[in-house]
Amino acid sequence: MRSQRKQEVTTMPNAHGKIIANVERLHALMDEEGFSAIVARSGKNFTYLSGFAYPGTLARHLEFPDSPREVLLVWPRTGEPAMVLNSYAAPLARRDSWLERIEVVDDYAESPYHRVADVLDQLGVAEETIGFEKSYVSANRWDEIAALLPKARIADSTELMDRVRWIKTPEEVAALEAGARLLDEAYLEVLPTVRPGDTERLVHSRIIESCLRRGANWAHGI
Repeated sequence: MRSQRKQEVTTMPNAHGKIIANVERLHALMDEEGFSAIVARSGKNFTYLSGFAYPGTLARHLEFPDSPREVLLVWPRTGEPAMVLNSYAAPLARRDSWLERIEVVDDYAESPYHRVADVLDQLGVAEETIGFEKSYVSANRWDEIAALLPKARIADSTELMDRVRWIKTPEEVAALEAGARLLDEAYLEVLPTVRPGDTERLVHSRIIESCLRRGANWAHGI
């Protein structure tokens, strides 16, 4: 049995109610490939399964495979999903995610993969087939995962998650349509005001401001 460390576990109300990700397809593909759990590491899949997007520097840490502030999401085939976050990333998740379980780690004192291994152990799947996104995990982290889960079968779930996202739920389609309409409105507002001599940065900042003012939760910055 894995040794127990002091843990902070936070339970919050489900901020958004229904999960709009294609969970039915995710579970079907997990069954097809024999996964008892998958661990999301990439920005796109963490966002897809957690229901919110990190802004700014927090988002950048999702893209660095050697980041000391990685955030991870454990999605079991059965049982409650969990986010493993550092103290900087946790507040936004508490506010915006549709998931309830948050495990907070001291990012410079504890590897988040140690906590992931604990979560998998608590779920009873630490000796089964676990999917990690090999395209987004460093070689050092991959070795660490294998050492932490010596009895598990560790497999690449990158393609599985791509296949999950191919088919959108009606709620996803509605969200994409709403985002497209919002961006169209921002373009219609800003582009007629562009004048010779305006820099791309200036025009871009106006578009971002218009998107945020119209209710966008996240807009790509420079």
